[in-house]
Amino acid sequence: MTEQEITTLATLLEQHRPPSEQALTDLLGYFAALSNTRDALLILLDEEGAIHQSAHLGRPLDANACLAALPPSASTSGRTLHALTLPGDLSGWALPLISTEGELLAALFLATTSTPPRARLEASAALLVPWIENYRLRRQLAHAQAQQQHQRELAQALAEAAAALTDARNHDEVLDEILEQLQRVVPHTASNIAIIEDEHTRTVRWRGYAPFGLETHITELRLPLSTPSIQQMIATQQPIVISDTHAD
Repeated sequence: MTEQEITTLATLLEQHRPPSEQALTDLLGYFAALSNTRDALLILLDEEGAIHQSAHLGRPLDANACLAALPPSASTSGRTLHALTLPGDLSGWALPLISTEGELLAALFLATTSTPPRARLEASAALLVPWIENYRLRRQLAHAQAQQQHQRELAQALAEAAAALTDARNHDEVLDEILEQLQRVVPHTASNIAIIEDEHTRTVRWRGYAPFGLETHITELRLPLSTPSIQQMIATQQPIVISDTHAD
């Protein structure tokens, strides 16, 4: 790897500090130029090993198929160039980017029949891995901060709903406040509260059904307690998720 190439890559990584999405395209352009190919793919993986983000130049390459084509030795010989057949029977090369802990962070795929400059690519990968690790750490931090914010909003919503139970002047105000706070905790288009009467449920308060023309329907809706979903909630005292309300 020449001094000029080291300077170019280092400058590119510094320009994208903190890491950004645009950086993937810029980095891919650098590696494609270094390998003298117009068709390339760069994949970033998440903590579970699934594709988090990808960028490509030239003809689109199937990211999942490219990952599946990685040889088993790729996970133990990271930052080493591997010859392989890419999707569409294209001749190509793969450069897995492995962390210092041996985790596959990303992978670079080059579609070319010629042999890329192995030593220069592998040296570039050594510079790139810390940048990708930084990228992942920032993403993890953002996710953790979002989770904390959600927990704070949940706690505040529960506190306000509890206050409503004691401050509201009538029963309907209490239920309306609960539905109001529910929207903050679990964003949704429509919701309702039903009570149990004579072995059936009866909707007593609701919101969000008017745009669908369903207000009359929801007020008249009665569900027997023998309904499987209701039986499950009564038996477990736990909420449930219904993926298809038409079927269930």
